[in-house]
Amino acid sequence: MSREPRATGHALPADITARIERVVRATRLRRAERDDVRRELSSHFAEALAAGSAPAAAIAAYGDAKASARALRAAAIAKRSPIDRALGQMLRCAAWGFGSVAALYVLFGLYLAANGPRLSFDPVARLAESLPKPARAGDLAWPRYREILPRLGLTEHVDDANLETDRIDAGSGWPGRAPMDEKGATWDEQRAWCEAHAADLAALRVATKLPVLGMPLTEPLAEADRAMFSESTVANSRQLLADTQQPFRAFGVLLPHLASIRQASRMLALDATVAASRGQGSAAVDDLAAIIALSVQVQQPRFLICDLVAIAMRSVACSRATMLLESMPEAFTDDDLVRLQQALRSVPSALTEMDLQSERIAFEDVVQWMYTDDGRGGGWFNPSAANLMMLEGLGDGSVNRSRDDGAATLMLALTGPAAAMWAADRRELMEFYNAWSDELLARKAWTLRELHDAPATTTDAPLRSGDWVVKSRYLIAALLMPALERVNWSFAADRAQREATDAAAACVRFKLAHGAWPTRARDLVPAFLASIPSDPWSGQPVQLKGQGNQFRVWSVGADLIDQDGATTQDGRGMSATTLPRSSRGGSSEPAPCDWVWFAPSGSIDRWFAE
Repeated sequence: MSREPRATGHALPADITARIERVVRATRLRRAERDDVRRELSSHFAEALAAGSAPAAAIAAYGDAKASARALRAAAIAKRSPIDRALGQMLRCAAWGFGSVAALYVLFGLYLAANGPRLSFDPVARLAESLPKPARAGDLAWPRYREILPRLGLTEHVDDANLETDRIDAGSGWPGRAPMDEKGATWDEQRAWCEAHAADLAALRVATKLPVLGMPLTEPLAEADRAMFSESTVANSRQLLADTQQPFRAFGVLLPHLASIRQASRMLALDATVAASRGQGSAAVDDLAAIIALSVQVQQPRFLICDLVAIAMRSVACSRATMLLESMPEAFTDDDLVRLQQALRSVPSALTEMDLQSERIAFEDVVQWMYTDDGRGGGWFNPSAANLMMLEGLGDGSVNRSRDDGAATLMLALTGPAAAMWAADRRELMEFYNAWSDELLARKAWTLRELHDAPATTTDAPLRSGDWVVKSRYLIAALLMPALERVNWSFAADRAQREATDAAAACVRFKLAHGAWPTRARDLVPAFLASIPSDPWSGQPVQLKGQGNQFRVWSVGADLIDQDGATTQDGRGMSATTLPRSSRGGSSEPAPCDWVWFAPSGSIDRWFAE
C-alpha cells in the first residue's frame, strides 16, 4: 500500500515535520494506521499555525511525544475488530514467551559453560586397587614372560615381527596333515620348532604356575618391557599414566600383551600334540594345564576383553585335549588323565562367570567426563566437543583422542543446552546402568538352554529394537554396553566345554579301568566324576553309547532333537566339538545337530572340517 501524499505536509516547518515523524514511529502501528496518524497530526499542526501560533509554541502546546504516541496507539488498536485484537494479543504473548525461553536457553548455556564436569576419582588408581597383589616379589609371572616370549617370537605384532612363529602357528598342528594355509609350516617343521624351543616352553610352563600375572597395566611400562613392545606402545603407556587429566583413561589402559599370550597358548597346544604323538601323555597334560593356568592369569584384571581372551585360550586347551583323547588315548595314563581333569576344574569359580567390576570403573570414568556433578549423584549431560567425539570412538571400539575444533565447539555450544535437557541426567543414567548390570549378573550362572530361551533384558530390549528415544536419552550406555548380553553366553559355553572335556577324560579313564566304554553317564560317578555330567541344552544326563570306534558322548544341541550323536541333518558327517555359538547379536544359529563331546572314531576329520 503506497503512502498517500500529504498536501498540507509540504507547507509545515521542518521541526514540526520531525516531531510528527517521531510520534508516528513511536506508535509502532501498522503502515495504514501510521498514515492516518500522520494525516491527523499534520492537520492539527496546520490548524495551529493558521491560528497564528509559532512552530515552537505549537510543538510545546502539543505535549510529550511518547505520551501522545501511546494514546494514539491505544486509540488505533481500539478501532480494530475483536478478532484482530485477540490475534495481536496472542502474537505479543508468543513473542514474549519465545523471548523468555530464548533468554533462559542462553542463561542455561552459560551455566553449563561455567559448570563443566568435575573429576571425582582417578580410574587408573581404582583399577590398581582391584588387581591382585603378590605376597612376594617372586610371585609375579610377567618378569618371566617378558624374557621368555621374545625368545619364542611372541612379541607385539609390529613391523613384521614374529614372522617365523606366525608361520609355525599357521601349520596344521597335527601329524600327517598338510597346512590349510599355504604359508603355514609343515608338521615336521612344527615338531622341529618345539624341539628347538623346548627349554623356553618349559620355562613358560613354570611361569604359568605363579599366582599373579603382574603385567604393568596401571604402571608405566619399564625399560625391560621394550623387548616385548614397540616404542609407541611404551610411550603411550607412560603418557596415559602420567596425564591424570586425560579423558577416559580407564578405556585407554593398554593391554598389548593379550595377543602374544593368546598365541602362546596355541604354541603350547602344538607342543602338547608333539608330546602325545611320541607317547608322552604326561608332557602333553603339562602343556594343556599350562594353557588353563595362563588363562587364569590373563583374567585377573577382569576387563571383559581379558575374560574373552581367557575363554578362547581355554577353548584351545579343551579342543586339543579332546582331539588327543580321541586319536591318541594310548599316550595317556590314568594319572595323566586325573591331572587333566584337575586342570579343567582349576579355574576359580569367580572367573567362570561375568564380572563387571572393571567395566563399571571405565563406565563411571566416562560419566564423570560427560556430566556435571552436583555432589548428590545428579548432574547435567555436558560434554566437550572433543569428549563427545571420543565417546563415539569408544562405541566403535577405539579411543579416538582427536582434538577439539572450532566448528564442533560452536555447534555444541548452540545445541548443548537442548542435549542436556533431553538426555537422562547423571542419576537416571546410573540407575539405568545399575538395572542393566543387575539383570545381566542375575543370569551369570545360567545354562546355554536358559540363555538361549531367555528374552532380552528389559533394559536392553528397547536398544535392540532400535528405540531412538531410549538410545538418545541413554547415549553413553547405548554406545558402551552393546555386547554385554553375549558375554554370559561365552561364559556358559566355556563352562560347558570344560565339562565336556572332563567327561571325555572320565570315559577314557573308565575304559582304562574296565577295558570297555561306559554305557550310561552315571557309570562315571563317583570314581571318575563327582556328579553325573549334564547336557547344558536339555538339563538331562549327557548321552553316551557305542563300542570301539563307534563310541561317542553327545548333547542334543540347541534344537533339543536327539540325532543319536552321529551326523548333521544332511548326513555330511559328525558335528564338531566347538564352542556353541549364540544366536544373539548377529551370530548364526547353531547347526541343527547334536553337539558331540567325544568321538574316538579313528579319524580327526571333524576337527578340520569347515
